[in-house]
Amino acid sequence: MDEEELLEWVREQDAMLAELERLLLLMRGAAEEAASPWTTAARRRELQQDVDAWNREAAVLYGKLYPPGH
Repeated sequence: MDEEELLEWVREQDAMLAELERLLLLMRGAAEEAASPWTTAARRRELQQDVDAWNREAAVLYGKLYPPGH
């Protein structure tokens, strides 16, 4: 791998890590909102659906960052 390829790989890794961090922050915000006594049951269900979707996205990113066997 030459220097340019290495730099591109690092940029890709950095972008995936930034996206993973964004998803984790969204999940944390949803958990905080769900914990509020003023959050309705319907809103909690919506938040759970959002978290489930974000978790699937995060799992894909994690699999790309840390493929099996590495």
